[in-house]
Amino acid sequence: MKPALIIALILSWVLFLSTGWPTLAPSNDPNAVEVSVSSVDEQMLEQKVAKLEKELKDAEKVIENLTQLEGQISLLENEQDRLKAEAQVQSQMTKELASELASREQDLQTKEKVIDVTEDHSEEDEAEKSDNPMAAMMKEMMKAEGMEEMVKMQVEQQFTRLWSDFAPDMTPELRDVVLEKLKARQMEQAMEGMKFFQMEGDERDEWAQKLKEDNESFNSDIETLLGLEYAPLYQDYQETLPARQQFMAFKQLGYAPQNPETEGKVLDAFIAAQKTVSSHTPEEIPESFDGEALHQHSNKVLDHQKLLIQEVLVQTQESLSNKEHQELSGRLQQYQKQMEIGLKMSKMFMSDAEEDHEEVIIETEIIEEVEVTEP
Repeated sequence: MKPALIIALILSWVLFLSTGWPTLAPSNDPNAVEVSVSSVDEQMLEQKVAKLEKELKDAEKVIENLTQLEGQISLLENEQDRLKAEAQVQSQMTKELASELASREQDLQTKEKVIDVTEDHSEEDEAEKSDNPMAAMMKEMMKAEGMEEMVKMQVEQQFTRLWSDFAPDMTPELRDVVLEKLKARQMEQAMEGMKFFQMEGDERDEWAQKLKEDNESFNSDIETLLGLEYAPLYQDYQETLPARQQFMAFKQLGYAPQNPETEGKVLDAFIAAQKTVSSHTPEEIPESFDGEALHQHSNKVLDHQKLLIQEVLVQTQESLSNKEHQELSGRLQQYQKQMEIGLKMSKMFMSDAEEDHEEVIIETEIIEEVEVTEP
């Protein structure tokens, strides 16, 4: 029952009591009943009624004010909930940034140890080991104390990011088994990859061929484990890995947006863009690590990356604001420059020819001079 109705009933009851009970007056006519009013004067009765009506109006006004106040309280509670939600998002972002910072600091400390170890060798020692200072340095880095631990830590982080979205609807038991096997395989590949820097010539090509064969066998075993129901999910997810790896490198170099929602949109754009340019995706491992074959593979990687980045900008035109899209364009161009320089520098590691080293230095200087332009 509404408060206003309750008050009205109470006031009516008070008014009824104030008029007194009706009494039967004696009459000569047995069929006639005379109702007499109590001694309260009619004028006083009207005054009381007027007073009660005023009090009733005042009570209704109080109720109206209370209703408005309840609405304001509800709005304040909604605003409080919104602020709490924003605070939780900010708190989560702070935790993720702190975790990322701690990880980078740990990487930096390990790299400093590696550099200290490599700098302990004299120039004469390096010359004796190899005609290629870059290759000699990489060999020493791979053998340095703490390098294996750093690689394992990076594999853990990369695996979580690469496979976090895989088959969420799969039975938890099967999913855990599959992910554990995938992580073990990725860790094994990373450890084998460290040996690559100790190899030369034909050893590298033999290593690459064996790696391809092992990967095919492993994937076949995983598909058998998943069965007909889930094997297609695994195959589809694998097709997104080049895009996820590109995005992960983009993020690790510090170019990804800091806002989680925007970051998610950009990752989705990378995956959608990969589907569009999938026909241009190069083999993960080149046919050969020697001479022209490696050069051609590097060019294919660069061409694929350029197409992918162009398509990412197309995919984000509607999902991002103009300001966010412009910022993303600049970041993607910076990322592409860094990746291109990295691929050029890898040529110095693979070749002992001095002219190749000089060519790479000139090419990287040209790339660095290219200014990033807004769309």
